[in-house]
Amino acid sequence: MISFPFHILQDHDKPLYGEPCNNCGLCCRVQACKVSEIFLKSSQAPCIALEYHDGKLLCGMLIRPAHYLGITFPDATAETASQYLIPQFRLLIGAGDGCSMPDEVLAVKLKVGETA
Repeated sequence: MISFPFHILQDHDKPLYGEPCNNCGLCCRVQACKVSEIFLKSSQAPCIALEYHDGKLLCGMLIRPAHYLGITFPDATAETASQYLIPQFRLLIGAGDGCSMPDEVLAVKLKVGETA
């Protein structure tokens, strides 16, 4: 079971599992994904690459991975390097597949009697 403070749930309007992502950032606030663990060497939550832009929480590894990885390609800017990396990270993270935070997490937390 994923364990995290109940108040985090109150700060998010999480879509149902599999529905389109609304960039609430709940998944990244409660558990590090494999991309964070493998490439950023971090299992901390919230994710160190979680970024806030225009009222949305977004994955920094999908916006500017070269920044987080500290890499560039020869004769390329960080933006150009990121263009090569973003599609790979989208696949690894499952971006575009819908909400990845199982609804059972919410049900378990509510069932154990935690309140607002």
